[in-house]
Amino acid sequence: FIRASSDDRDKRFTNICRRVKFLKDKLISDLQSAEKYFVYACRERLSDRQIEELSTALKSYGPNRLLFVNLTNNEHPPGTTRRLEEDLVVGYLDRFSVDQPSFELWRKICEQVHRYWTKE
Repeated sequence: FIRASSDDRDKRFTNICRRVKFLKDKLISDLQSAEKYFVYACRERLSDRQIEELSTALKSYGPNRLLFVNLTNNEHPPGTTRRLEEDLVVGYLDRFSVDQPSFELWRKICEQVHRYWTKE
């Protein structure tokens, strides 16, 4: 354990605030340019209405596209997708893991979404 002086804590806090501001500004800039696909992965089961509200919030900045990824359920096997709106797709994974991500399922979902959005 290292005791930090109040000056060190203040400097760390200031640096954290700068990073948060930078990330906020970067996100808003990306949303306004609407050139990227946004991906939101969530363990919490959200209703279609809640997912649509998230998409609407992103679209308030520009014509953004959202891939919302959730854990699989009985109706939606791993690797499947369903389109809620033109620019809103829900994909399903078997698990969220940093150590052992489901690369093949992520790839399958991304390929399906790319086909939706590029009209291939």
